[in-house]
Amino acid sequence: MNRLLPLIIWVVAATLPPGQAHAQQRAPEGQPASPAAEAVQTRISELLSFLPATVATYGDRSVPADRVRILMAPVLQMALATAEPNPDPHSLRAQVLHLVNGIIDQQLLVDAASADGFLPDAETAKKTLGDLEKQLGVETFQQNLKQQGMPFDMVVQRMAEAKAVGEWVEKKLLPATRVSDEEARTYYQTHIGEYQAPARFRVAHILVRVGPKDPETKRAEARKKAEALLRRAQAGADFALLARENSDCPSKANGGDLGLFTRGQMVPALERAAETLKPGELSGVVETPMGYHIIRGAERKAATTRPFEAEKERIVETLRQDKVRQTLRDITAKARAQIQVKIFIPDN
Repeated sequence: MNRLLPLIIWVVAATLPPGQAHAQQRAPEGQPASPAAEAVQTRISELLSFLPATVATYGDRSVPADRVRILMAPVLQMALATAEPNPDPHSLRAQVLHLVNGIIDQQLLVDAASADGFLPDAETAKKTLGDLEKQLGVETFQQNLKQQGMPFDMVVQRMAEAKAVGEWVEKKLLPATRVSDEEARTYYQTHIGEYQAPARFRVAHILVRVGPKDPETKRAEARKKAEALLRRAQAGADFALLARENSDCPSKANGGDLGLFTRGQMVPALERAAETLKPGELSGVVETPMGYHIIRGAERKAATTRPFEAEKERIVETLRQDKVRQTLRDITAKARAQIQVKIFIPDN
């Protein structure tokens, strides 16, 4: 899978509210929008009619309403397509607020990257788009662009900014971010459950199915059959063959083998037998709500814990990523403190 297409998707997804990065369907080039599509666009305009011409200012820059509409359109189109013609006004304003703050924070990160010499390069972004067009084909490429619902120059700008910030993080922030052995060990110890594999068991069984509410005569017949099968198994009959020919459980296709399981995945009676039976050992007749079972021990795997040294590299990388994310938050917070940020989204 090529690595360029996600860059186009990032252009929209990076600033949309969580879980809302859906493509906007548009009419093919040269064809008028259908009445239904026009109705959707009209409804989107109505829903965003509360936006002032300037939605926010930060320092000497601003976030115009047109930009917010372009980025919110896919969110609202998806909401309207899923039978939500009247999104909750408070929720909608919260989504817009999230989006606007994302736009501001991303621009502040572009500023920080630029100050360190990682400048957005529109020509490189255009070349990247040209390479992608060759890989996907003109028609598919144009369709992907249209689905983003953005003017081409905005796509180029956002892609250039994404690449600059990405290179800044990769070449400047990550190499400067250190994780000590003590930090890694502390993480390992406080998340030890992530590195543990519980005890696992494997048994095979033969089920004679009967319900707890079935007549006593039927239950007695089922138990009698189970006891007869147990005697045959104890006498040395092939357990897998007995299961295939007599079990009322779908596992009979595998000779009664239930596969590996952990505590909590089987009914308690089966689990107790699995924990106590040695490989090859037979249980007595075991009753459960499903009926009567004959259980044969097969395998027991003790609980294990992967050692710190085996996980250290992944832990260090996780902590480095966490630290870089915090660094980015700190950078935007510091930049915001040095400028005046005003957002003009009305409460109602």
